[in-house]
Formats: sequence, C-alpha cells, structure tokens
Amino acid sequence: AQKILLGAMPALAGVAMYRAMARQTGSPPSAVVAAAVYVLSAIMLWAFSEGRLSLLIVLAILPLASDRIDAAFARRAPERPFRFGVGLGVALSIGAAFAPAVVLPVGAFAVANLIAGRRRGRGSALVALAVAVATLLAFPVVLAAAGEPASAFTSSIGTPDAWFLLRLAPGSGPGTWAVAAFLPLAAIVCFAGAGDPQRGRAWRALFVAVAGTVLAWASVAGHLPVALTNAPAWLAAAAVAESALVAYGLSTFATGLGRQAFGARQLGVAVLTILLSVGIAAQALQVTFADWAIRPGGLPPAWPVIASSSAGEFRILWVGAPNGERFPAPGGDPIGLAEAGEETVRFGLTDRDGVTALDEGRARSGPGYDELHGILETLLGGGTRHLGALLGPLGVRYLIAEEGDLPPGVADRLSEQMDLDRVPAGGLTIFRNAAALPTAFVSANAPVPDRSDTGVIEASPDVVARALEGGGETFTGSADAAGHVVVSEQFDAGWRVDNAGEVLAPFAGYGWAIAAPVQPGEVTVRYTRQWLRTAELALLALLWVVALWVTRKQGSA
Repeated sequence: AQKILLGAMPALAGVAMYRAMARQTGSPPSAVVAAAVYVLSAIMLWAFSEGRLSLLIVLAILPLASDRIDAAFARRAPERPFRFGVGLGVALSIGAAFAPAVVLPVGAFAVANLIAGRRRGRGSALVALAVAVATLLAFPVVLAAAGEPASAFTSSIGTPDAWFLLRLAPGSGPGTWAVAAFLPLAAIVCFAGAGDPQRGRAWRALFVAVAGTVLAWASVAGHLPVALTNAPAWLAAAAVAESALVAYGLSTFATGLGRQAFGARQLGVAVLTILLSVGIAAQALQVTFADWAIRPGGLPPAWPVIASSSAGEFRILWVGAPNGERFPAPGGDPIGLAEAGEETVRFGLTDRDGVTALDEGRARSGPGYDELHGILETLLGGGTRHLGALLGPLGVRYLIAEEGDLPPGVADRLSEQMDLDRVPAGGLTIFRNAAALPTAFVSANAPVPDRSDTGVIEASPDVVARALEGGGETFTGSADAAGHVVVSEQFDAGWRVDNAGEVLAPFAGYGWAIAAPVQPGEVTVRYTRQWLRTAELALLALLWVVALWVTRKQGSA
C-alpha cells in the first residue's frame, strides 16, 4: 500500500497542476509543461526519494488549493460559491490529515491574493468557509494540532546550503543536483515575458516563490518562530508558484510570437527552450537511473543488531548533530533539539521497527516528550552518569547515532555513562541500555514518583520488572508481590487498572506515564474511553458524507 501511494502521488500532483494551469491559462500545452516541471522539481523528487508520503500529499493538494484560492479572489465569482468553498475545504482537510503544516504554504497563497487579489472581501469569505470545513472534516487532527501547534507544524529538516534551497532542494538526493535550478531560472524568464491576462497572477506567483524560498532559508537558519519553521513546506509553495510562472509565461509566448520582429521576446523563448529541454531531460534521466534513499536493502549494515534483539516491545532513541538531516533509515525525522551550544543534538524516538512512510499523525508532544528533552539536557549539561536508568521508564533499550554524526563532546559523555554499553557495529554508533525496562511492566522494588525526579530514578536499586503482554488499549500480566504497574504511554484519565478485584484510577507516574500501585495477582491495564474515539469516527464519517454530497457533480437537466 505504501509503494502504491508513494508511486501515485507524483502522478496525481502532475494531474492537479495540469488541471489548475489549463483552467487559468486556457493553454493545454503550457499546462502540460508546467505539470512536467512540477513533477520533476527538486522538492518532488527529494520527497519521493525519501519516502515522505505526507509531503507528497501536500505537493499533490497544493496546485488544487492554489487554483481555488485564485478563483475565490478573481473578478468573476465562482458558480455555486458555497459548493466551491466546501470543495476547497475538502482538499485542505485531506492535506491536514497527513500534514497539518499544509496550512503554511496554503497561507502563503492566501496572503498573496489578499494583498493583490481583485475581490478581497469575497475571496476572504470563501477561504474562511474552506478553513471552517477543513477544520470539521479533520477535527481529530486539528484538535491535536491546536494543543501543540509548534510540534504539529515544525520540521527541523533542511540543508543550510542556500544554493540547494534556491533550486528547491531541502537536502541532497536524486534530482537535487545543479540541473534542478532549471525550474527557478525558467520561472524568472517566464515572469519577465508574462503579459495580459496573466500578469497579475504572475506577480502573485512571484511573491509566493520568493517568500517560500526566503522562509525556507529562515527556517533552516533558525530565524522563524517554531510553529513557522518548516523548510520543506515553504519550498513546496515555491515549487507550485514557479511551475505556475512557467505556464503563465509559455501561454503568453505562444500568443502572437510569430508576428513580431526578432527581439528580446524571441531571445527569451530561445533561452527558455534550452532551460526546459535540458532540465526536463536531465531530471527524467535522474528518475530513470537514480539510487533512491529509501529502497529495498537500504538499512545500515548494523541494523541486524537491533532487528535480532530479544523479543518484546522497546523503543530506540536516535541522536545526532543538528545538521538538518533525517536519521539513517528507519530512524525518520528528528522530533526536537536538546540545546547545549556546540554539543546541541537533534533527537527522535521510535519503536523497535523504526518509522514507515505512513507513520504520520502521531502526537509528538506532551509530558513524556518534555521528560525526554529534559533527560537529554541533563546529559549534555554533565548532570548524570546514569543515562540508562533515566531512559529506562521510557522503554528505551537502544541509543543510536549514525557513525560520525555525534558532536565529539556528546560521544564522550555517552561513553562515560555507567549503564550504557557500546555495541560494536558498522555504519551506526549503538549503545545498549543496561537499565532498560519494558514499555509496560509490573515491578515490586521500584518506587514510582508522581513527578519527574531524576534523583529518585538514579538512586533506585536495579528494577526487577515483569513485562505485560498486549498493547494499544489493553495490557495484561500478573504481580508476584505488592508494587507498581507502569505503562510508558502518556497519561490519560481514561485508563483504568484492574487488580485483585479492584478497579483503580492510575496516576501520572514520573510525571507523565500511566502508573498505579498493585497487589499480588492478575493485573490488567485498559483504556475505557474507546467509545469517545468511536463516536468521533462516526461523526467524522457523517461530516464527510455531507461534504461529499454538497460537492457532488450536479446532473444536467
């Protein structure tokens, strides 16, 4: 399913770009070229190479969204405005369901039209309607994002190399080489040659292209608020705008060119022909012969050390220098930075299988993540030699970095930890946590404080823990003696513990986990509010039925 979705998204993005440009320019040949350069842009090929399904969905949604925003602010009102706004909301909700950060590039197009569009009042009303519809159709994701917008929108991915960003490449990979600059160069030529009736659109597209590129650089340089820091999202907006500029310019060049004397316009067409011919052909060759980043057999040679580890669930902490890159597969993207000057590290947390292309929509914020961030800052500040014990309640069994990716001081601090054991392996730097705990366990000899307390955890005797079976919403096991049950999921009041005929409400163990005191006997930890999730899904299905009915194609009389 992942392969099908990954393969389909660039094609769908090309179709969306073609339809948008064909409507705006009335020139199918220009729309075809715009779709081709969009599909072969550096950001598109980079996202495909890295298996970034969420970004590919954003790239497929953006041409449709930008076209509808353009129509909302146009001189002529769209037919059936309510249906029009709901349709835009449906498109936005699909993007938001996979990547809430889609609001950033969509916002750039809305701002450009608000500044230079023709019917600002009507356009603003239709965009507001679309936002309201999208909020309803993706309300579970919206509620989660509203609680921590910085975590939902931000991405620390992005190269600091300005030349990469200018050619719309957040990092290295197939299709991001120097030839990828053909798109921004062609966009500049086409903007210079775009004339009526596309001149207004060309100015708005130029605004988005420049703003997207500058904001991508500002994201990497750390000059933006956290919630606006997302270089791939800003570059996606720039790619759509630059591809649209190609369509606007080509549609203008195709009008009456043969009836004019040779001059700057003809020279521009010649330069544009060379740029597009070389760029499209070279990028197509890259697609044909490239060695993609995510591919069969693409895991590091040392990964079998992890894959063959003992049975049971555990977590992996990924760390590395703050260089704007993802972790080696299957580590995925970093979820935060632990800052300590030259020893600052990026970090991520995954289960034993790492992340997949569909690993989207999971919460990456809350007290558990705050605890992890604090533990790493304690390490970087030289405040502990028992990092393994501090990571134990989080279920972290391995700490992994790409070989050579750790700042020297951090590597030294990790080697000094008394409960981390270096595992010889090629391609990865691996530390095994000697104080690792299961992700759900019962223990008789470990005090579980109701707040974050590194002193208590470090001073605890070696924990003898019996793992609980199950996962998701139910964990089962038994206690041989009085003690505590702990599930290393973020605390939620809907959890209950069944033990010795009693039903107990857990407390926030360590300040963030699910924990409760238990007596000898069977122990079951279960989530009791699944009905709320079921009701949410039923409501969501009803809202989608209504939205699809509103946006259905009207039959002819």
